Amino acid sequence: MTEVNAGSAGLAERLIEATDWGSYRKLEGVSAADVGQALMSLLKSDRERIDTAEDSLEDKIVPQADLYSAAEPAVGVLAASLVDPRPRWVRIAVLELMYLILSGAPASDEVERGNGALLERCAARVRESLWLIVREALDDEACYEAALDVLDIVDPGGTANELARSVR
Repeated sequence: MTEVNAGSAGLAERLIEATDWGSYRKLEGVSAADVGQALMSLLKSDRERIDTAEDSLEDKIVPQADLYSAAEPAVGVLAASLVDPRPRWVRIAVLELMYLILSGAPASDEVERGNGALLERCAARVRESLWLIVREALDDEACYEAALDVLDIVDPGGTANELARSVR
């Protein structure tokens, strides 16, 4: 797969720009205004900077497996990023971050704010991109394991998961 042209905005980039990140939280009471920029950095990362970009996002959207409200639009951006061509290292990081989010749980203050279904909403957003995740597993051996990790959470024993596993 090739990289999105620097002059054109892909679906994920447009979604980042359309999201009011400041209305979400990344920690108890801390605005997630910088999460959109961190997502943009991840999507545009070169091979040498991808680990730093991935770690930065992990710290912002799922620190120590605690989900804050910013995880929901962030996982939507990650899913949307699979629509457009991306370098392999970015696609793997996207799948790994999806898995981390789906392996987390709402932070206690999110639950207190009535946001206890945050994980379920994140999983629903990932399910919307289920066939894109299967495509990653089928098209690129390097993405196979990361895609299966996500599928095991959102489609355990389902058709998409079985299809992805049937080719290897």
